[in-house]
Amino acid sequence: MIGKKIATKLKGNEIILLFGELGSGKTTLSQGLIKGLGFEGWPRSPSFVIVKEYIVKYKIQHMDFYRLDGLASLLGFGIEDYLNMDSIKII
Repeated sequence: MIGKKIATKLKGNEIILLFGELGSGKTTLSQGLIKGLGFEGWPRSPSFVIVKEYIVKYKIQHMDFYRLDGLASLLGFGIEDYLNMDSIKII
């Protein structure tokens, strides 16, 4: 799985940006990254909750902004706070 291979190169505090159409594999890649960092369950898509956090080898925040509408929504959500946290962000 590509996500697990990428996970071996992470050192903490990275921002990983994923772009693609619906069904293109963003969630699958994210799940591989999260599992590759030590999560033993099945990572779920954060589409409806916007952010899912996992604490394994590093703190991971998996974010999905599909339901947010523009910069004002991102700022209202508190994106700046998340970007300033010491964690791996998968967006």
